[in-house]
Amino acid sequence: MASGPLTSSGYSLALAEMKVLLRDVYSKFATTPDASMMDEDMEMKDQLISSRPKGEKCLLRFRCVDA
Repeated sequence: MASGPLTSSGYSLALAEMKVLLRDVYSKFATTPDASMMDEDMEMKDQLISSRPKGEKCLLRFRCVDA
């Protein structure tokens, strides 16, 4: 998490908006990896700030969750 005197004042707002977006998406949809994704596609690439698949992609299928 960024902090200090040079941190953008919009950082906290952007983070809150992302959390709301993720909550809204995952309250309406469930995800599964796309059939084209293989185990080796999901090997993690070490990152300083975040981890991501070595291939730089993660294809997902979205399925509506019954309310």
